Amino acid sequence: MTLNGRTFRAVLFDFYDTLAYLDAQKADPLRRRAAEVLGLAPEAYFEAWGRHVDAFMTGQVRSAEGMVRRVLADLGREVPPGAVAEAARLEELARRRGVRLYPGARAVLRTLRRRGYRLGLVSNVSPLAAGPIDRLGLRELFDAVVLSCEVGLLKPDPAIFERALKRLGVGPAEAAFVADGGFGELDAAAALGLFTVRANLPYQRPDYGSSRRWDREVKELRELLGLFPGSRNRSRGPWPPAPRR
Repeated sequence: MTLNGRTFRAVLFDFYDTLAYLDAQKADPLRRRAAEVLGLAPEAYFEAWGRHVDAFMTGQVRSAEGMVRRVLADLGREVPPGAVAEAARLEELARRRGVRLYPGARAVLRTLRRRGYRLGLVSNVSPLAAGPIDRLGLRELFDAVVLSCEVGLLKPDPAIFERALKRLGVGPAEAAFVADGGFGELDAAAALGLFTVRANLPYQRPDYGSSRRWDREVKELRELLGLFPGSRNRSRGPWPPAPRR
């Protein structure tokens, strides 16, 4: 696709609040139960969780149980081991029951692949939050998956985008990034030279801030198919690509 004089070979996506969302009505009651199992007020539990979420998203904490233990240490509380395991189970259940794909997410990804685009997933997620990517069968739809908990990098660090671009074998000017804009991710991608598309979709949470600029905005994922049409001249080319120099 050529847009604003640029030809695109790859499209990168965020995961949460872009391809999928966490249904608060399903997830929040389970997370509140986790707090209660530990004898904690839910608000105190959530605040302590938030203080350590970066460590969870960069893989310094590897499991829900490890995160629960870190929260308890933060709050100076001790509970029986069984309570820790039960709280971790409820956190995992909240993701299994609460994560939903946005309408058309799979169809859009499959169509873009058929049109010859290389697809990348670049997401700030903990090992717990990454679970639905595999459970929903999405990993197989991407040519490159770069998750913060696996590489130890968080958006808006440009290095996480650069790693995805290298795996896809494309340069920044040949790629677009689609995201809700949390963490200032669209600003960071634009500064690196990517074309940016803000996904302004229902159920998004403002927990992680926002971005200030983007090139286009969509309110349904299927609108991306108008931005990135097929081309008789585009080929996905040999895979994996030769290393970029």
